[in-house]
Amino acid sequence: SDNGEYGIGAEITLTLTFSENVTLSGGNLVVTMETGDTDTEAAAITTITDANTATTKYTVVAGDDSDNINVKSVVGTLKDAALNAMTTMTPTTNLSSQAGKTSREIETERPYITNITSPDNNGYYGVGETVRVRVTFNEKVTLSGANAKLSVPLETGDNDYTVEITTISDATYGEGNYVVAEGHTTNGADLTTKSNPTLSGTIKDAALNELDTGSGLAIPGGQDLDDTKNIKIDATYPIITNATSTTGDGTYKITD
Repeated sequence: SDNGEYGIGAEITLTLTFSENVTLSGGNLVVTMETGDTDTEAAAITTITDANTATTKYTVVAGDDSDNINVKSVVGTLKDAALNAMTTMTPTTNLSSQAGKTSREIETERPYITNITSPDNNGYYGVGETVRVRVTFNEKVTLSGANAKLSVPLETGDNDYTVEITTISDATYGEGNYVVAEGHTTNGADLTTKSNPTLSGTIKDAALNELDTGSGLAIPGGQDLDDTKNIKIDATYPIITNATSTTGDGTYKITD
């Protein structure tokens, strides 16, 4: 298997090579990987008959972690043609020592939103002005899929607005534009989201771990747009409310 990052569900093919032909007897051959706090077993090898190699697959599961994956242990009963039992089960050359294969990283943390903010200045925005809305993630991600988009609903008064982010490519954030329309207002408060963003398509990190559309789209406390910025919307045109006079009622002559 190639160098690179491997995430949840990825498969790494493992080939064990022996010093001579061996046969498996008395159960399976179990290969356990070094994957952090909880080690993960590869698929059990059920048959080896007079052969000097055996192949299996390790499938990455949530929680696995390794800067450069290795075999931790091999357990089973192997004998050669003379019925000598194998007593040393530790590989002489492990995966991380394999020539040209020194960076097979296991990374299973799913991406998630860390905050919603804007690169624009604080202050009031009126009709026709643009506010860039930025959704930030814990790591670099890519948005993909047919008609893929990340939708961010904003609270803009009687008529709310939804920002649509359609492009994120190996980046820690995605950005979309909110163009203020006539009648939009935050009534003196800071611009904020109306609810958590929604996703069409998928968002994945470099190891192809997919963002959870539930917990991964939840905006952390204190990290919403109104927490990170002080942007206010006032797109209500000023009008004359009345014309009056402080002079009393009555009849007035020339030059009065």
